[in-house]
Amino acid sequence: MKILLILLISFSAMGREIPATISDFPIKLSQWKIFLFENNKFKLNNDVHIYQLRTSLFTDYSLKLRTMTLPENKKATWSGTKLVFPVGTILTKTFYYKPEEIGRFQTLTGPWGVNQYLMETRILFKSKKGWLASSYAWKGKEAFLLSNSNSVSMNYKDEEFEYLMPSQKDCLHCHTGPIGPKRADNLNLSELMAKKLIEEKNTAEIKPLPVWNKSETGTLKERTHAYLEVNCAHCHNPKGRAATTDLDYRMEASIDKKGHCMTSYSADENEYVIHSGKPQESEILVKLKSRDVINKMPEIGRDLVHKEAVTLVNDYIKSFKDNCD
Repeated sequence: MKILLILLISFSAMGREIPATISDFPIKLSQWKIFLFENNKFKLNNDVHIYQLRTSLFTDYSLKLRTMTLPENKKATWSGTKLVFPVGTILTKTFYYKPEEIGRFQTLTGPWGVNQYLMETRILFKSKKGWLASSYAWKGKEAFLLSNSNSVSMNYKDEEFEYLMPSQKDCLHCHTGPIGPKRADNLNLSELMAKKLIEEKNTAEIKPLPVWNKSETGTLKERTHAYLEVNCAHCHNPKGRAATTDLDYRMEASIDKKGHCMTSYSADENEYVIHSGKPQESEILVKLKSRDVINKMPEIGRDLVHKEAVTLVNDYIKSFKDNCD
C-alpha cells in the first residue's frame, strides 16, 4: 500500500492514476496521459520520452513509435546486457502505417509523424507484482482498451493479411516483461543517460546488439542471432513457453542450441531445424515463410512473411559448410 501511494504521488503532477492490477487499466488511452491532443494534433506529455531499438520485433511491416515514462527521480539500472526498470515504469508502443501503403486515409498527426494511419497502442506497466500489459485500439482521435483480440482485414502493398490486435491474454503469451528493451545493448544508452532515464555507466563495457539489416553493424551470423534474439527468444529460452523444444535463441546461447544440426521438433519432412548449407531443408526457414496458423513462427504477432528476414536466415544457413548427416 505504501509503495502504491508513493507511485500515485510521483505521477500526480501529470494527473496520471496508476493501476494496481490489469483490471484497473483505464478504458481510454488518453487516461494514461501519454499523448495530449492540442491544436488538432497529438504531442507527448512532458515526462514521456521516445526511445528506439537497434533490432526490433516484426509486426506485419507496421511502423512503431516507442515511449518510456519513469517515476519521478527514478532510473532504470543495468548490469551487462540486463536492464531493470523501476516499479511504476510505463512503456508504450504505437503501431501505424503510411496511408498510401495500406489504402486507408483516416489519419492522425503526432509524434509518429504527419498524417499516419494508427492501429493500436500497447501498454506495458510495471506494477509491484510484475509487468502488466494490454492494448488500445484507435478509433478516431481516441484509443480504447481491448479485452478481447481484434482482427482487422488489411492490404499492405497489394498483399492481403489479417492484422491482429492482441487480447490481454495474448499479451501474456509473449510478455512476462519487455521484449525489445529488455537488453541494454539493444538501446541507445548514451541518449537514455542524457535524458536521465538510465543510470550512468561506461558504455564501453557493452557491445551494441547488431542491427539485423545493416551489414556494417555485425557479421551475417551476429545479425541473424540478433534477429532471432528479439523475434524468437521470448519463447525459445530455457524458461520460455517453448522450452520443451530445447531451442534457445538468446544471443548468448550456443550455435547448437539455436538449431544447428538439431533434430526437428515438429512432425514434418525437414529432419533438422537448421540443416547446414541447405535452407530449403531447414525447419526454421519453413516456419518463417509460413502463414499457416499452426506452422508459422512466431505463433502470434504476424500474418505477413518478413521477406527480408527470410533472406537473412537463408543466407545464414547457406554459410554453414559442415555436414549434418
